Amino acid sequence: MISPWGLGLGFRNGFPWIENAARSARQQLQTKAEAIKQLIENTGGKLELTGGIDGEPEVNVGGRVLCVSREGLMMDQLRRTYFAHLLLYCVDALPRDEEGRPFLDADPNYVKWLVNEIALVEGADASGEEYEIELDDTQKEDPTFAFYHELFLTQTTLEIDVRSEDTDMDAREAAEGNKEGGDCGGGDRKGAGDSNGEETAGSRLREYVDSYNDAVTVLEKAAVHLGGFGKAMGPFLRAEDGGAHEVKTVTVLRKKVSTTEATLSQLGPDSTLYKRFSGEIVQGDVPIRQTSVEHFTKVVDFARRQKLERRPGALVKKPTAKPKYIAQLKDVEMYGLTMEDVQRPLSPMLDIEETREVLAMMEIPNPSIKLLYSSTRDGGDFVTMVDKVGDASSLLFLVNHDDTYRFGAFLEGQLKPPTDPKQTNGYRLPHFLISISGAYATPTKVLIPMTRQFVHVAGRDASIKGIRDSRGKLSFGCGYLRFGWAIPGPSDDVRSMHHGVKKDDLPDGYIGQRNDNGDGILAGGWDFTAKEIAIYQVKSA
Repeated sequence: MISPWGLGLGFRNGFPWIENAARSARQQLQTKAEAIKQLIENTGGKLELTGGIDGEPEVNVGGRVLCVSREGLMMDQLRRTYFAHLLLYCVDALPRDEEGRPFLDADPNYVKWLVNEIALVEGADASGEEYEIELDDTQKEDPTFAFYHELFLTQTTLEIDVRSEDTDMDAREAAEGNKEGGDCGGGDRKGAGDSNGEETAGSRLREYVDSYNDAVTVLEKAAVHLGGFGKAMGPFLRAEDGGAHEVKTVTVLRKKVSTTEATLSQLGPDSTLYKRFSGEIVQGDVPIRQTSVEHFTKVVDFARRQKLERRPGALVKKPTAKPKYIAQLKDVEMYGLTMEDVQRPLSPMLDIEETREVLAMMEIPNPSIKLLYSSTRDGGDFVTMVDKVGDASSLLFLVNHDDTYRFGAFLEGQLKPPTDPKQTNGYRLPHFLISISGAYATPTKVLIPMTRQFVHVAGRDASIKGIRDSRGKLSFGCGYLRFGWAIPGPSDDVRSMHHGVKKDDLPDGYIGQRNDNGDGILAGGWDFTAKEIAIYQVKSA
């Protein structure tokens, strides 16, 4: 590849726009590379492998010491997985057990199985054969195996061992530039002032700029993947002070079971499981009775999976217990957990219980949640919001007015902006409002009468007219909830809102504000600016 910095002043003067583009592209690449390097290090990783490829270092997994083949992790089937990246590049950021070994707070039974599968992959490769790592039907039904298999074998396009150093290509490639048209030596080569030489240099400069732009694109994608990796693997890595990831161990029937302070602290210091690992109570003390290693391991891993699962709205499934369900149920409850699936909050605006109640209102079986728009992430621009939502249907709007008043709406269909940006589109669509906190003591479904089951969406250059010169960009329930609203209006910021519900449509238990007519609101005021708005698509998985 020819460097523009080694082609000579004559070329630079002949192609100033290309030279400027090249400089800009190189600067972008260097900036992106430095950002990637910082992101990797913030994640707890390194730019190079920790140690060599050979060997089978020991890793303490949930109390069981296992040997993991580094060469196996570098096989094509494994090298781009989260599991390989974690153990190859982030092992120094893992907590340490009492013996100084890296500690992985995961289910030892699954990881032992995976380690054996990796050995089979290595053996098949040595024989020129292929072996695919797959769960069998029984393992697919096991919530523990299914969870870790999906998490650890997530594929990424990351190649973390690609160096991001700033190489001085001026000196290295100047000779190549001279070969193409420098002023040293004789012969029939084209000089800097020759038009054919300029055309050749120009085309190569364009290729050079294109290659830099391609590299920037690759790094931008890498940043996205690194963000996903960091979010998923972050809970396994120790904090800077190390306190939250102190390894805690108990012995059950001479078998060690280990986890971290972070897993236990989410349950609170008064939980029985926390006290069991802190040594405040031991097996045989009230309320702890004798249990099996298998059951105790499942209890610990149920708590562990609740910490590790960070995907909004995801379901953390309870432990399997066939055919010993009653015994497992008693053991789970003995340690302060509930033998029920746990729904993770679908939004930072909701806690676990609120998530469960809001999803129940929508009556969607096996719900799958996808974030489409966030004012925190995407800003408050109305056109941006519409573009982010696109043609998705089954839309959950969540609005945080001021942390005290939180509410939302659920639309069974789509947002349908008019084809003419100077017009508005009104259409009938089943939808209802939701009070999460503030207006009611508990999450409450607020039904909208059939006569008001209309959604109005303004075009980019249009607005929805209200009273007293008020205008907005989006309206639910014939004015029950309005976005991008102002007097005079409209406002381009969807967080500028107006809201009100007729008293006859407010369910019993309302404790919010009322006007002189007895009408109420789910927010803290009739006109307000929301702290945050998020829109999710909720559909059956």
